[in-house]
Amino acid sequence: TGVIVFQGVPLGLLAAPAVGWGAIEYRVYNLQAHAAVAEAEVAGAGPADEGMECEEGVSCWLAPYEYTYALEHLRKAREEVGQADYQAAVDMARAARDFARKARDMAAQLRREAGRD
Repeated sequence: TGVIVFQGVPLGLLAAPAVGWGAIEYRVYNLQAHAAVAEAEVAGAGPADEGMECEEGVSCWLAPYEYTYALEHLRKAREEVGQADYQAAVDMARAARDFARKARDMAAQLRREAGRD
């Protein structure tokens, strides 16, 4: 019949759960990344802090590169999921989470140093 069997179980059935695990792992990192981006925005790394006073011509974002890097990795993760490349999506979502956390921490440190907290 053309079906390969390993210890009485068709190999297709053994491989099927692995596909679902990639999607689940991506979802976990994606949720963590979105939460970290929200925390970074609250800390002032991104555009969420409306109450900050800025000098004219100076960005109010306290960690613009790290924040933008996180957002772009989230965008790329969604693109990879659309192509069913879950490992790449997991890697992108993990990087987004890590850089959003870095942006949050940098913004918090800069706020403390400036006496805003």
